[in-house]
Amino acid sequence: MIGVTRTKHERGGHNGSDPFGYHAARDEAGKIVQPHRLEVVPDEAAIVRLIFDRCGAGNVSQGQLAQDLRAEGRPRRGRPWVEKSLQDILRRADFYLGRAVYRRGEDVADGTHEPIVTSEQAHLARRASIRRQRPGRYGSRGRIYQLARVAYC
Repeated sequence: MIGVTRTKHERGGHNGSDPFGYHAARDEAGKIVQPHRLEVVPDEAAIVRLIFDRCGAGNVSQGQLAQDLRAEGRPRRGRPWVEKSLQDILRRADFYLGRAVYRRGEDVADGTHEPIVTSEQAHLARRASIRRQRPGRYGSRGRIYQLARVAYC
């Protein structure tokens, strides 16, 4: 199975369920076209662009943006917008740039799907996200052991 997913990635394909903004290409009978490829869903793609633009502006938190999207009545495949769903979309910036991502960024290659956002939108959103983080709260590594990598059991 690992070999199959790796090969699919190397060919620029996507593994897993359809991400927000895309759906699998289907034929007239409703069956998924092989080889599997993703097509842009225009309404969802507009929402993805809106998320990157508003987050890139840096004047709204992800929680506030989720609340705004719910208040505006923007659809999210039958579920309400929450902060975690926005984090997932922003975390997948490389994917939305048209790249194939393997194992959460372990390997990134050119994808076969059409990009939804521009590199500038992704850069501004990433920069605003970093700017909003509080120093020292994230990234604590836990305990530091003096004999780590020196003594083994």
